[in-house]
Amino acid sequence: MNISKHISFFLTLILISKLSLAQFSTGSGNITQVTTGNVGIGTPSPTTNLDVQAANPIIRAKINSGVTSYAAVYVESNTSGVNLIQLMGGQAMTGTLFGVNRAGAAQIYCNNSPLMIGTGHGYDFTLGTNATANITIKNGGNVGIGTTTPEGNLQVGTGIAKLVFGAATASTMGYGTGYLGFNASRQTAGTWTAAGDGAHNGGSIIYGNVNGDLLFSSIGNTGASTQSGITDATIVSNVKVMITSAGNLLINKTSQTNSSYRLDVNGMVRVNEIRVNLTGADFVFGRGYKLMPLKDLEFYISQNNHLPEIASAKEMETNEGVAIGEMQTKLLQKIEELTLYIIEQNKRIEALEKASQ
Repeated sequence: MNISKHISFFLTLILISKLSLAQFSTGSGNITQVTTGNVGIGTPSPTTNLDVQAANPIIRAKINSGVTSYAAVYVESNTSGVNLIQLMGGQAMTGTLFGVNRAGAAQIYCNNSPLMIGTGHGYDFTLGTNATANITIKNGGNVGIGTTTPEGNLQVGTGIAKLVFGAATASTMGYGTGYLGFNASRQTAGTWTAAGDGAHNGGSIIYGNVNGDLLFSSIGNTGASTQSGITDATIVSNVKVMITSAGNLLINKTSQTNSSYRLDVNGMVRVNEIRVNLTGADFVFGRGYKLMPLKDLEFYISQNNHLPEIASAKEMETNEGVAIGEMQTKLLQKIEELTLYIIEQNKRIEALEKASQ
């Protein structure tokens, strides 16, 4: 009887020990519960409250039709600001890869390793609404907003309304840097395209070069639906405005013989009014100003064919014209000198008239 009691006691101990490690197998997977209270799915030794390991998608959540008030997955944090979701990398990546709502603020962050949100295997990355792609990142890095086929580093819109940011780094572009194209995009072969609406297909380009200049070029309208194969040389030759690195503004030209000109225009200029800062020539009427005697003035003109202190026609041509402010002052000086000559001559006439009476 005592032996039976001892045998029953030992069998009870064995049964209790077996129940402390329960394992249930279903098909190719299993569920394990250990003495620590951890539950494992696909692993016999779970290390967390719920440890799921599998080669296929681990968790699938689906809301039944008609349910509108719940999310497929709902995770609620405590008040300590811990991570709601934390994904750990494998052998190649360690540390926190993805986190949400840390310290009370919704965010995506990375700890100890680079954070990348995107795709692999050469696929494009797309963001959209209503099943329509709104932003596309091509596998080569080009970004399209409102287009899935960006023609530059960044393209906004399509057709004649497209705005393209791209590279213009080539000797054929005068060693350009980057460009901003309005209905104009530069292809990898160094040619340009401009879309059309059936009647108009012109475009405009703003680009920089390694010298620090900013250039404004254009693609003329030919009326066709699309223009393509436009060379870099054509874009360079069509530059209409250039701002040099020194801040000079060139219109209808891309070089200067005299860089002291802040505004340099190759062509006619029409304005309603021009104001030039002048000092005037009132010194002519001041006491002590000596007029050149008319006899000496006559001799000077006969020898030089121009007025004293006024540049000759040849000098004006050689010096690329005249300074308006300086010339206006000189002309005003000569007019005032002429006035003094007239006053002097009038006095002599009056004296002769008195003498003849």
